[in-house]
Amino acid sequence: MACGSVRRGARRSLVGRPAEGCIFLVRPSGDDPDFTALDCIAATFGTITAWLGRDPAVLGDDWGYRERPLSGSEWPLEDVATRRRTAEDVLAGWYGLTSRQIVHDGPREVGRYLGERLGEGTPVIVFVDAFHLPYTAQYRQQHHCHRVVLRATADDGYEVVDRYRGSLHEGTLDSRTLLAAVSAPELADGHRGDPDWRHRTIVVTPLPGPVTAPAADRFRASIARTATAYAAGAGETGLLRRSARRLREAPEGFAAPTPVGMISISAWFGELASQRALNARFLRLAATVCGMPALHEAAVTADALARQWETIRNYFFLRIRKGAPAVIRTAEMLDDIADQEKSWNSRFLELLERP
Repeated sequence: MACGSVRRGARRSLVGRPAEGCIFLVRPSGDDPDFTALDCIAATFGTITAWLGRDPAVLGDDWGYRERPLSGSEWPLEDVATRRRTAEDVLAGWYGLTSRQIVHDGPREVGRYLGERLGEGTPVIVFVDAFHLPYTAQYRQQHHCHRVVLRATADDGYEVVDRYRGSLHEGTLDSRTLLAAVSAPELADGHRGDPDWRHRTIVVTPLPGPVTAPAADRFRASIARTATAYAAGAGETGLLRRSARRLREAPEGFAAPTPVGMISISAWFGELASQRALNARFLRLAATVCGMPALHEAAVTADALARQWETIRNYFFLRIRKGAPAVIRTAEMLDDIADQEKSWNSRFLELLERP
């Protein structure tokens, strides 16, 4: 589908025409549902990708783990990244989308920039403290870095689109509240080595010209590359097993995470659940494009893994302060799901070896 065209019969409304000449499209309902995700990074990038007429399912083309030591980590899992590539890298590789992140000098500069970009019809991703967002569970309860998409300006405010499933929302937010959210001092706390998230925006822009859907060979090559790397050795599920072993060796030392640790570790499980759900979406698309029905089965497994990671997250959040037995049980669940993921990945290699 050419960039900027509206498919016949689809119920869509135009947001605007940015300087690059590409019309952003809103997917409201019906046969073409809105993109949602279990983490705000995928939710924001996926939303804009869909508005650009590209399928955000490609955000799920990556599965695997890598070491990522963090300052002040309390659990070994925090030192393990749940994906190899960023969302920006994935979208650049598949669609040539360019993501430009800017750190502005202050709220006034953010407001000016938003007026310019939204005025030309370009949606903007903003980093916010959910403590200031009235529609979230964290409102006036907990400081938490979050990302949302601003679609347009409104009367003394902005149209906000939040496709994170924990805070689904479409509505307006007044300028004072939004600028307080992007300027909150707590965004500069630097937990776990994070940078200062204040006054940050991201704009995603496409290459000019028509949108070309990726071919079957591209999907097969992507799956082969990812599955081969995943199966290569201890750099993958071995990191999960190593983390589980450390939990079992000294469970008492991991039974009382700090409040910051609780948030960080719970978020780790949530991000992984989100990635497996994205993997399922990607595999369903690949099954259709490649004419490989067996990939639908792999997608079902990925969805099941996503639910299982959510179950582990819930167990951690509700039970971990019960003491060493809860830590040991968490380690057992990690070993079990590591076995399941290894088997799931092996299935891809078998499928790709078929003529």
